[in-house]
Amino acid sequence: MPLTASELSMPEQPTTEMLELIEILRARWSAEKIPYGPSATEDELAEFEGRYSIRLPDDLRLYFSQLGGMSDWWMGEDSITFFPLRMVKSVAEDLANFGGIPDYRAISQTLDDCPHWFVIADFLITSQVFAIHIAESIHPTPVIVIYGEGDYQVSASSFTAFLSRYLVNSDDVLFPPSLPSDHGMPR
Repeated sequence: MPLTASELSMPEQPTTEMLELIEILRARWSAEKIPYGPSATEDELAEFEGRYSIRLPDDLRLYFSQLGGMSDWWMGEDSITFFPLRMVKSVAEDLANFGGIPDYRAISQTLDDCPHWFVIADFLITSQVFAIHIAESIHPTPVIVIYGEGDYQVSASSFTAFLSRYLVNSDDVLFPPSLPSDHGMPR
C-alpha cells in the first residue's frame, strides 16, 4: 500500500532516537538469548553501497554499525529474523527465483524499482519478508512486508519507524494497519 505525502516528507529521525531503539533491541535480544553481531565495519558498509550503487539511509547504516543483525538464522520469540549486512540482498536477487511456499517469483513484476528494494528481515524463514527501498538518494526509504504471489504492503515509512513499531508490537510490522491510499511508493 502506498505511503502518504506526509510520510514521504518526513525527515530522518535524530541519531539519538535510533541509538535508543538499538539499545532496546539489543536488550530484548539479550533477554531472549539471541546471538547478534558482529557489527558491520565502515569498509563493509562502503563495499555494500558500492556493489549496489546506493547510499544506505543513516538509520539503517547506524543499525548495522552498532548492532549488526542476528547471527545466522536465529529468530526472536516472535519468529522474526533481522539479517546481518552480509545476508542482505536485493529483492531481485533474493526472491525473484524463489518458487517455494510462498511463491515470490511474481514480486519482480509487481514491485516498482525492484532492484532497489533490499531484504533486511523475515518471518518464519521466508514465510514473509521485509524489504527496504534504498537508492542513490536517501528519501524515501519505506519498509514493506512481502507476502508472496507478488503481494506486499507498506509496513513503515523508514527503518526507524519499522524498528519503533516492531519494538512496540511485532504484529504491527507483519500486518500493518491500512494507510491512506494516496500514491507515494518510490518509482
